[in-house]
Formats: sequence, C-alpha cells, structure tokens
Amino acid sequence: MTTVNPSFTVLDGRRFQITWAALSPSDEGAPVEVSGAQWRSFQVLGGSPIGSVDINVSNDGSNWGNPVSLTDRTPTDFNNRARYVKPVRAGGSGATDVILICSN
Repeated sequence: MTTVNPSFTVLDGRRFQITWAALSPSDEGAPVEVSGAQWRSFQVLGGSPIGSVDINVSNDGSNWGNPVSLTDRTPTDFNNRARYVKPVRAGGSGATDVILICSN
C-alpha cells in the first residue's frame, strides 16, 4: 500500500480541485482538510475496471469512517461535513485518479 499525496488547483475565486493521481489497488490518498468547503463533488477517472474507491471521513484525522464507495466514473455530490477526507482504492486494476472539487 502506498499513500498518494494530492495536488491542488485553484479553479476560480470560489472553487478548487484536489487530485489524488494514479491510485493503484490498495493505495490510499493522504488526508486533506476540507472543513471550510460548502459543496463537494468526487469523480473517479481511469482504470478499467475501477473496482471501488472508498471515501473515508474523519473529524479528528485519526478515526476514519466510510460513508460512500464510488464504483463508476459518475460525478458524485458529497455533502458529508467531516473535517478530513481521503480516498482508499479497493479492488479494480490499473491506475485511477480521484478528483474532489470543492467550493467555499
């Protein structure tokens, strides 16, 4: 298992994109604090089959829960108000990018 650090891109004055690139099966993304974001949307790209990507959440950065699993490339609104999020790749094959778009 590898922990993948995200990249950050400002899209405009209110929106930003967080990308965990090339997650292989059993990799996880490094946690990111998103407590100030009002709106969040996840999308999974690449890899065939994707398998699933579990979106884990935490309020303290230590205890993690899994409220949603992404299994296709459809953008998914994510309204959980947890302080931290991180993707965990569960199955599938090939590299998969996980993209989170937030607005504040």
